[in-house]
Amino acid sequence: MAEQELRKLLDQVRGELAKSNKLDQDERDKLRALAADIENRLDPDTPNDDLPLLGGLQDAVERFQVSHPRLTTFLSDAISALSNAGI
Repeated sequence: MAEQELRKLLDQVRGELAKSNKLDQDERDKLRALAADIENRLDPDTPNDDLPLLGGLQDAVERFQVSHPRLTTFLSDAISALSNAGI
């Protein structure tokens, strides 16, 4: 379940990066770093350390909650799904 949610989140983050013209360079960099963390978590050859991913998701929620509420919803849903999966 968590892997499916992470893949969905990765697609959503990439979609927001591709279509949003309201993101400044720093915001784009943060989202790219978050996407990279998600990709690393999904890679079976990479050790699963969920703390950086969860911290990155929580930081992104705080950062984007006012300026990008749709993205914040995606991120919050992912945190909930991961939490429900015991991560």
